[in-house]
Amino acid sequence: MPVKTRESASKGYRQALAAHQSVASPSRVDPDIAQAVERQTRAMRELSRRAFPEPEVFSDD
Repeated sequence: MPVKTRESASKGYRQALAAHQSVASPSRVDPDIAQAVERQTRAMRELSRRAFPEPEVFSDD
């Protein structure tokens, strides 16, 4: 028995697959969670800057 692939599948399968793939997926990102992640990222960057400040650059002049 030959292996079935998308190319050798029935017309109904190909139509159902095309219909499924054409539907736009709804966004799975919760805006409130995205904002919280952004706030947390900013806070962590600020804490990192405080804990590990950039060294001052002195010229040898």
